[in-house]
Amino acid sequence: MEYACVAGVWRIRAFATHVSLVLKSGLTSHLFGIKSYPETGEGLFAISLENDNITLSIGTEDEEYLSQRAEFERFLPSRFKNVITPEMIHHCEDGIQIILPPLLKDELIQVHFIVT
Repeated sequence: MEYACVAGVWRIRAFATHVSLVLKSGLTSHLFGIKSYPETGEGLFAISLENDNITLSIGTEDEEYLSQRAEFERFLPSRFKNVITPEMIHHCEDGIQIILPPLLKDELIQVHFIVT
């Protein structure tokens, strides 16, 4: 059996004020008869999608790890430290969606999704 891992990293800089972002990673599960269920771990927010032939997991950092990155200004504005909540990262039927607070001009963020 062969295993693969793919990472998508988005680094975004706002060129205007109040830039709103919704970042989503997933697949159209209803087309393939795939069932989904949430997965979690330390610092991990993930979902697994599976059918009789394959299991696919999509993950990203949870709100605690995102808040820590903001605290140390690691590709998240420091003002995000106390405003990232669990409701901003959620499971969809077919993946994961992250909704961050609007960016101010020249702010930089980085968000990633890992698929295995």
